[in-house]
Amino acid sequence: CSSVREGDPSSLRASVCVCSGPQPSEKPGKMFPYFMIFPVWLLVSFGLPIAQSLHALQVSSDARKTWLFYWISYVIAAWVMYYFEWVIQIPFYVLSFYVDLYYEAQVAFVLWLLFPRTLGLKTPQDKGERKAN
Repeated sequence: CSSVREGDPSSLRASVCVCSGPQPSEKPGKMFPYFMIFPVWLLVSFGLPIAQSLHALQVSSDARKTWLFYWISYVIAAWVMYYFEWVIQIPFYVLSFYVDLYYEAQVAFVLWLLFPRTLGLKTPQDKGERKAN
């Protein structure tokens, strides 16, 4: 990167970088900013479960137990994240030297838990029910 343009009269007053590409001060692999991820996370972790919980209550289906398990798990996970998020962030901190995926991984995990096709929420619920019996 040449720091001064040749033949430019203003080059004596200020140094101008003519590089094309990321500057050293930029963090490599930056994904979506938090202000874009946060509304998506709120919609996925609150909006979808509220809608499905209300639907399960109206129809009086067996899914009521699943959504009750989700809300209890959500409260427990919020408490754990409040105190121990730094432990969960350690592998993502190491990975952030290449690409910053912490918040995207949270959204992907919640989508896996709640998406009707995968309904990953059933896995810990079934294991908990088997151990309780």
